[in-house]
Amino acid sequence: MARAPHNPVKPIPFNAQAAHKAAPREGEIQTEYPIESVRGLYLLTSDGGAASWRFKYQVKEGGVRKFRVINLGRRPTSLTHIDGVTLHDARTRAAELMAMVEAGGDPKRDIEGKANGMTFAQLAEDRVSRDVKLAESTKALHRFLLRKHINPAIGHYLVDEIKRPMIAKLLRDLQGDDADAPAMTVQVDKIKSLISAVYRYGMDKSLASANPAAGFKLQADHSPRFAKISEKDLRTLWLGLSDPSTAVPYRTKMALKLLLLTGVRRAEMAGAKRDELSLDGDNPTWTIPGNVKVSGRVVRGRVKNGQENVVLLSTQAAALFREVMRWSKDPVHVFGGNDWSEGKSVPHMTAENLTQAHIKIRNALGLKGVRVHDFRHFAATWMGEAMVRPDVIKKVLNHQPPQKDITSRVYNHATLAGPVRAALQAWADHVEAVAAGAKAAGNVVAFGMSTATARAG
Repeated sequence: MARAPHNPVKPIPFNAQAAHKAAPREGEIQTEYPIESVRGLYLLTSDGGAASWRFKYQVKEGGVRKFRVINLGRRPTSLTHIDGVTLHDARTRAAELMAMVEAGGDPKRDIEGKANGMTFAQLAEDRVSRDVKLAESTKALHRFLLRKHINPAIGHYLVDEIKRPMIAKLLRDLQGDDADAPAMTVQVDKIKSLISAVYRYGMDKSLASANPAAGFKLQADHSPRFAKISEKDLRTLWLGLSDPSTAVPYRTKMALKLLLLTGVRRAEMAGAKRDELSLDGDNPTWTIPGNVKVSGRVVRGRVKNGQENVVLLSTQAAALFREVMRWSKDPVHVFGGNDWSEGKSVPHMTAENLTQAHIKIRNALGLKGVRVHDFRHFAATWMGEAMVRPDVIKKVLNHQPPQKDITSRVYNHATLAGPVRAALQAWADHVEAVAAGAKAAGNVVAFGMSTATARAG
């Protein structure tokens, strides 16, 4: 029988768009393309749309030539959403590995040797403790997810012992038949992404030879939500947070109440310090620190955009802060300690504590669709319906773009302070009235109008 002619694969040009468009040739399930001008670098494409970078080389072992393959990670799902290894990153890694080969080394064997004896739990902690790009709040969340969900299942396995089916089983078991499926699906997506991030870190540090978590698709709907709460549900939520019989610690319920009144983010509230609060006088404030430079090194604050956020507190919010500070014995943090630490000592409550407590409370109250992050949007939606100016609402949510000009920052704060304080006070008054059983007389407020005349109630 005549042998079929060889059909060589044409290299992909070193071009991000060309690499993104690469797919298996017609009639093939998988096609591996060499990358033009980059020795040893290949892109393995599959008919499902996934693709991964591979580095291939040869070594002599006992006089016999042997072929080696090192997985470098998956190709990003799009050119704008960088959730994988880019073409340029793959080239850089391939060049590093080729230099090792040319120096007489065997990088795959070196990687396997380093990974031998290191467990997934050890690698994960190494990443969390060493990655300078991770904010402290993110580190706390990652450690919580590792301790609570991941390490009990796979933490004791060696890094390269963990295979894709093991991760798939872990994710299935976590999802289970949870009655609150949407919230758990979001949590599972976080866990999936965290495992993958640990392996990407391990591969970058030559501590893992492959990423078995690569390619799992996110299951939750991560599109922006329009969040609005009815007066009935708002009253149910507030009274539930005030009920001593609710099986959540008192200070955690107080923190959730303050989240609802202030519109700040979970990590900002969880890490609140006594010296950030100025509660005396008629204009109480809470100054949440942004990023600052200390001896040339950036010390991260708790604000997402990195800039100091001065929260103008309503009288109700200030009263709640005073109450919890009288109750708390922690000399530094408003919400010191951690009720969900499982024996691990931490200086203050974490964002994840608030999420878990809220899930517990809302399930008990029958408010299954309400997420803790929705608290911010409840306030913003109500203010929008009350005809509060959009720039005031953005300031309440701290959605202001970073401003390097100090003069502009001071000017914006000064000009918006009055309307922002009025908006937050009106929202707190509304929550208080609804909780007391009073029917709101409409959403009209006499401040920050988007038109000259308030609409009728």
